[in-house]
Amino acid sequence: MSHLYRKTTYVVEGSYGVEETKNLYMHLNNSCDVCTIYDDDWSILLCFGDTTSRPLDKAISELIWDSPEKNDKIEYFSDEDRENFKNKR
Repeated sequence: MSHLYRKTTYVVEGSYGVEETKNLYMHLNNSCDVCTIYDDDWSILLCFGDTTSRPLDKAISELIWDSPEKNDKIEYFSDEDRENFKNKR
């Protein structure tokens, strides 16, 4: 049973543009291929299996860095998606 434990930092913007550095922790359990990301309070931010044909981390990265014009797995919101987004509250 192998595990990887890693951490990095990121910056959030607070009041009046003040920046605060936070920690981001990762635990990768190689036995069951699950990656869990935690914040400074050890609350789970994200947990996903990393061995599927399309893991969550790859899809998120593509949404941020690619566009529908460059990646056929990405689409713009449909009219129905937009309506659902507006009414999500």
